[in-house]
Amino acid sequence: MAVFIPAATASAETIAVSCKGEEFQKPYELTLVYEGDDSGTMKVSGSFGEMSLPAGKRLREGVNTDGDTVKATVIWGGADIPITVPDKAAIEACIKGKLPADQVTDSDIVFMTIPSCAAAAPPTAQPIPVKVYAEIGILDPKSIFLTFKRTYLDATDLPDGKIVLEPLPPPQCVMME
Repeated sequence: MAVFIPAATASAETIAVSCKGEEFQKPYELTLVYEGDDSGTMKVSGSFGEMSLPAGKRLREGVNTDGDTVKATVIWGGADIPITVPDKAAIEACIKGKLPADQVTDSDIVFMTIPSCAAAAPPTAQPIPVKVYAEIGILDPKSIFLTFKRTYLDATDLPDGKIVLEPLPPPQCVMME
């Protein structure tokens, strides 16, 4: 178990991360570039296009169970951004067609069904506004974790009232020079 305490305020810098993974049964690449100090901008580019998110950064330091000092940088950003995504109505119809009625009300089963239904859904005809959230966790020595969520703004009658697209398993990321 690691215990983290906030470190001193960081100076302005650029941090760039490249990620590769698979989503909707297709390979993808994402590039995330953070510019700023405690607050700044995260530019994200991928197959959906490019976006710029207001973002923040926090440096943390702690000691792990072996007594070693561990440093971590966490960068996060989010905004409502228009991007091309799989058609929401097609995802809903697919989930309701795949699952028995008792499972359509189970949020865990629906969550696990969304990726295959999103893969089968056609893309939206034009970009639509979705809530985008990106978070990069960088541990020393250079272990990088990415969370990248896109949440449809229009409500759904599926459990939790929303559809969230999130690449699972998470992509593999590396620092860019």
